[in-house]
Amino acid sequence: MSYLDFEKVVSFYSKATKKGFSPFFVPALERTEGPTGNFFLDRKGNLFSIREDFTKTVLNHRKRYSPDSQIKVWYADFVYRYSGSDLVAEYQLGLEKVPRNSLDDSLEVLEIIVESASEFFEGPVIVEIGHTGVYEDLLKEIPKDLHEKVLNLIDTKNLAEIEFLSHMKKIDLSRVEKIIEDSIYRRSPEHLKTMDLPLSVREDLLSASSFLQEKFPTVSVEIDLTLARTIEEYCGLIFTIYDTSSSRLVAAGGEYTVNGEKGVGGSIFLEGKTC
Repeated sequence: MSYLDFEKVVSFYSKATKKGFSPFFVPALERTEGPTGNFFLDRKGNLFSIREDFTKTVLNHRKRYSPDSQIKVWYADFVYRYSGSDLVAEYQLGLEKVPRNSLDDSLEVLEIIVESASEFFEGPVIVEIGHTGVYEDLLKEIPKDLHEKVLNLIDTKNLAEIEFLSHMKKIDLSRVEKIIEDSIYRRSPEHLKTMDLPLSVREDLLSASSFLQEKFPTVSVEIDLTLARTIEEYCGLIFTIYDTSSSRLVAAGGEYTVNGEKGVGGSIFLEGKTC
């Protein structure tokens, strides 16, 4: 049995349908070729994996049934992940658009997610936007054996450790320090024009922030160049949304590349639960 505010589901469905997104409802168990992730063996010896992430489920479905066409889908269902020894269900509302052809595809997804989050939560909400191109550019100047270390320090905004690493390894990490400082102290989109960023990254962030500020004047838009670098699938514009009334993350998403397939998606995290 589940407990959930289905008025939110209906509202999300309405917004997504108006933009041409079709419903996507598939079983939580999916046939798999090998024991990857959370998997189960049925009585006939077939392997099934349980849904951990909607993006991969959507991509697998498209690969089987419509590999040559763009799909736009919305979903409302549970994903399942282990927390310690317990399998925990989290209810998500979300969108996927594959393939992603332009920034407009990303802004379409972002608009529906932000509009819904603003409506669903007490707020006000903060939308943080970033771009994975920041890290791709920074790593060109850093030895490969230090990539993981540096990325972890960016992820945690650890300026002290960056300075220590720079001193110990005798390498220039001043650009990394500047990115972290900008993400702490200069988060307003008005600072984008003075940030040391690749041109394409700056243009994407300027377009996205201007779009959000025009569409949602009551929503706070902030730039965080340290966002989501640990998620390898993300590739391009990315975002997170926080509800200030509850001080928690309520939505996230962005552009990604999985097995060479470019797409964009976003999810809203609701407090549904199973019993």
